[in-house]
Amino acid sequence: MDKMRNKIDIHFPTLIAISVIAYILAVISYQFLGQAIAVLLVKGRLLEVSSTFVQYELAARNTFQSKYIASAGFAVTFFISGIAVVLLQMRAKRDNIKYFHWVFMTVNLLMAISCFLFSGLTGLGDWHILIESSDMYILWRLMYIFGGFSLYIIAVVMPMNRLNTYIGRDSLRSLRGFYLTFVPFITGSLAVSLPGFLNSKSMNLAFTMGAFIIFGTSAMAWMSQLFKTNIYPPERGGDILVITPSKKWIIAAIILFILYTIFFGFGMKFS
Repeated sequence: MDKMRNKIDIHFPTLIAISVIAYILAVISYQFLGQAIAVLLVKGRLLEVSSTFVQYELAARNTFQSKYIASAGFAVTFFISGIAVVLLQMRAKRDNIKYFHWVFMTVNLLMAISCFLFSGLTGLGDWHILIESSDMYILWRLMYIFGGFSLYIIAVVMPMNRLNTYIGRDSLRSLRGFYLTFVPFITGSLAVSLPGFLNSKSMNLAFTMGAFIIFGTSAMAWMSQLFKTNIYPPERGGDILVITPSKKWIIAAIILFILYTIFFGFGMKFS
């Protein structure tokens, strides 16, 4: 196994660290930079922010403001994924940084786009708030499902095209692709989902948020199988991305996870 790992050029502790950081930053962007900031922008009163919910009060009942807040998480994660796309076009000196940009872009993009599909299929989530009082509720649900599915395919193709340039052209390319996608999916999903159960006020929301994260980024669990098909033949592969050992990434991941658990797991109260 050690010989195979040397051939695929992946240091797994660093790979896990990069994945955890990318997932945590994506959730913080969604909850804090998205919804929490949106509450302040509409001059609402922020009560509590956690990894699973944003609790707030508005000066007066305002349906538009509630819907604006609900959609803000999507808007921010989608915008941030765009920034990550731009960063990927830049020539990073180190493969670890390049890989972080890829994971961060992929997680944000999949989370943002899957909001439609998740709400359409389950009747839960922030985008369900936008349509729950609509006279065309059923039609909106159907549009979420079919439109969300179409957009999700696009959200998978874009990261796949880039990842294909990272896995080489040898016989281990599909295995390399599997490690670069499946490991982040498992470790990242657990890192951002489990702390949510520490807040006794949000057990149901913790299950919902965990389901959303797993559902939203589930493409990372199976996308590498496409490297075994004619869609991505070996000759279209690129240079091998090398995940090198890095104590800085590992220490940063540990510190960030502890802080995320303390502040976003238990929740930050503002009143």
